[in-house]
Amino acid sequence: MTEDRTQKTESSPPSSEAAVMPPAAPGMTGPPDAASAASTAGSTASADAAPEKASSAKTSAATSPSPAKAAPPKKAPPPPNPWVEAAKAKAEELAQALASQLPNGWLEEVGAVHHQPMLRVRKQHFPAVFRAAHALPSWELDYLVCYTATDYKEHLEVVAYVESTKFGHMVCIKTRTEREAASVPSIVSVHPGANWEEREMFDLFGIEFTGHPDLRRIMMWDEYVGHPLRKDFVDPSLTEEVNRDGADS
Repeated sequence: MTEDRTQKTESSPPSSEAAVMPPAAPGMTGPPDAASAASTAGSTASADAAPEKASSAKTSAATSPSPAKAAPPKKAPPPPNPWVEAAKAKAEELAQALASQLPNGWLEEVGAVHHQPMLRVRKQHFPAVFRAAHALPSWELDYLVCYTATDYKEHLEVVAYVESTKFGHMVCIKTRTEREAASVPSIVSVHPGANWEEREMFDLFGIEFTGHPDLRRIMMWDEYVGHPLRKDFVDPSLTEEVNRDGADS
């Protein structure tokens, strides 16, 4: 009886714990549960490290200096205008021709305006320049084409264009005067047609042309106050209206 009970005990089926226990992986020395836990912990650590690496890479990219952009190449200056250069050369030619006819210091600038030769002269030599240019055999600047003035705030400038009816030369001759007590010698003795233009500049710019035979207003009446083409001009009728409105109120 004892032997039969012993045999039954040895041949009884394995317990439920033994049935659900998975086989150990090859090379694993510890129990299966310990190995699984170690594997899970390693996977979790790797997953946590991945965002840290990505964040570190983004921070490094954000803080690293971006390469400096190369400065665009400078544009080459435009080539000189041949018309302007030719006009300047012509002005130099005229200045040299006039130099023997005029005193030292008569010339202030040589250049070009609207593709025409230009000389800017001292105002005390203004009539003498026109007279000499009129008499030059190779120039004969005998026709006054345009004669006017410009207000530059710092000074007033008188501008004349003279032409040769014989040779076709066209030259711009300028001079400057102060704004206060502005005056320029008249060229009516050389070009009689300048009479009305000088009266107009006297009227509208307030430039007195010394030596003019009949210098008086040509557009505005004699009692009119101010010179309408000056940049600081204020219409006196507007001032009177403002003062009248202020008194009425």
